[in-house]
Amino acid sequence: MINNAFNQTVEQLFHDARIYDMSHMAHYIYFCLIKGKVMKTDLEKKIYEVELTNQEVHEFEEMNKKNLLKITPIKLFAIKHGNENYAFYFGATAEEVIELHEKRTKVRVNKITNCHNQMIDKSIFCPETKTTKTFRQMMKDQFEFPCYVCEMEAMRSTK
Repeated sequence: MINNAFNQTVEQLFHDARIYDMSHMAHYIYFCLIKGKVMKTDLEKKIYEVELTNQEVHEFEEMNKKNLLKITPIKLFAIKHGNENYAFYFGATAEEVIELHEKRTKVRVNKITNCHNQMIDKSIFCPETKTTKTFRQMMKDQFEFPCYVCEMEAMRSTK
């Protein structure tokens, strides 16, 4: 069976955006719903066809900035540690993660990467628990942020 693009409803897209921490998309859909630009039962392609006035764009940006839907501001960050290792942390800002890393390791951070979009659903094996979990699952297990997650060796490419 061929799966056509845009075959889910706006309501399903909104649900997915909230579940997968897609704050901008979730706020945009919510804004379009309350402004009557789309209905929950519309196919998702309609959300991409909505045109906002300059005033509406400003209103949306304010709503998104205030995080009205309270979508988690916590992101996944990576800090290169040593020659081939990366330390992973959960935190709201790069600054708070850098502070935690420097306090934890006594080593100054040269570069930090927000790798949330690329890595949040990657599975890793945890030797301590002998289980495999995604970073998203590990984030749900945490109660305080920022926090150290793990350290991993960089993968080498094979040529």
